[in-house]
Amino acid sequence: MKNIIKILSVIIFFLAGCGNEEPPYEAVNPVAFAYDLGNGWEVNSSVVVKGFKTNQMDNQFTSKLSFNVDIITPAGDTIKNISSGVRDHISEEKPKDLSLESQFELDSTYVGGKYKIIFKIKDEITTLPLVVEKEFDITDED
Repeated sequence: MKNIIKILSVIIFFLAGCGNEEPPYEAVNPVAFAYDLGNGWEVNSSVVVKGFKTNQMDNQFTSKLSFNVDIITPAGDTIKNISSGVRDHISEEKPKDLSLESQFELDSTYVGGKYKIIFKIKDEITTLPLVVEKEFDITDED
């Protein structure tokens, strides 16, 4: 009988621990699209980051993600650091994910075609990097 109780205790302890696993550090659901402004385009993009490190002090959770955005043109040219930002997050609950957003303009010298946006993300607490890419179209409509 004691062995059965020990075995059940180990199983319960194991199952309870499985529910508290941290999600993997990853960037998901990238989105990118361009609006025609007449004399150029406004590009809006976002990505959701999960599994980043949070620090807890008192009743506050803090996290910090930074990012740089590059684009690759239809001709294969890379435009580096077209946008960047930092997302400092402080809350009383541990966040499951954070959204990073970028918005920038491209002037009329950028031709229509298929572009690629590249988010280079860094968890500032662990210094772990992430990279996620998403294609978007710029359409010349006259």
